[in-house]
Amino acid sequence: MIYFYLVIAGVIWGLNIIVVKMNSLFFHPLFLICLKMIISTLSMGIYLGFTHHRLIKVSIKYMIIDANLVNVLNFVCTYFAIFLLSGCTSATLNCLSPIIMIILVFIFERKISYQDIILLVLGLLGFLITIRFQVKSLSVGHYLMLSGLVLYNGGNYLMKKRELQDVLVYNFYLLFLSMIELIIICAFINQNMIIKTVDTLSLWLLILTSGIGYAYIQSIYFLAIKQIGVIKTSFFLSLNPIFTCLFSFFILHEQMSQYAIVGFLVIVYTLFLKYHFSSK
Repeated sequence: MIYFYLVIAGVIWGLNIIVVKMNSLFFHPLFLICLKMIISTLSMGIYLGFTHHRLIKVSIKYMIIDANLVNVLNFVCTYFAIFLLSGCTSATLNCLSPIIMIILVFIFERKISYQDIILLVLGLLGFLITIRFQVKSLSVGHYLMLSGLVLYNGGNYLMKKRELQDVLVYNFYLLFLSMIELIIICAFINQNMIIKTVDTLSLWLLILTSGIGYAYIQSIYFLAIKQIGVIKTSFFLSLNPIFTCLFSFFILHEQMSQYAIVGFLVIVYTLFLKYHFSSK
């Protein structure tokens, strides 16, 4: 049953990027991130209350670092990038997440296997194909999305080193702290820039996918890691951008060039190859 829940999480993740893109005409990105954190914090708090989780003691210093890397700075970069890039481009860049983790592990631990080198070369090749090997064509949106991926994977790498009594409760702490920070930040933004106009349907979809959906996704991934392990869970997580591409085609009616399609397929093949290497 956990596999079914993971697929649903992937669908929500993919739809969320499209919904954020749809709301880019109506709301400031910082407001969308703040709304995401508020709803996610409430959803996670309600879930923990019903499942009778107890509060745990954690390092305030580590909590501040993790909250800013995984939630605040990551989403600031990601949401501004989504506003600037197409849904398909955002999906393609998100597929590079496992490759970025390989690079971070090499930087911090100074170790890399020949399988990792193969994955790294294929992943970078796929990315270069999507941009037609023209590095100068990279826009601010590309750099923001890549920065978000580095921050997110860096935060997750650090959290794996922590000895946590309850990962779900710790995630609630991170959401709560991120929510407070973003509320303070939004308070200093010109209110006329926060909300330009309101589209009711898009706003409700945002609440469901970005707020409640994010809390659901985080909970499912933590539970999946316990039930089926990190390798299989990471594999399902890395396939989420495929749903984004599908929704981009059917909802936003976006088109991909032949180079973008070939590059995307190379990156997806890299993900399957990574799962094959990891499951040996």
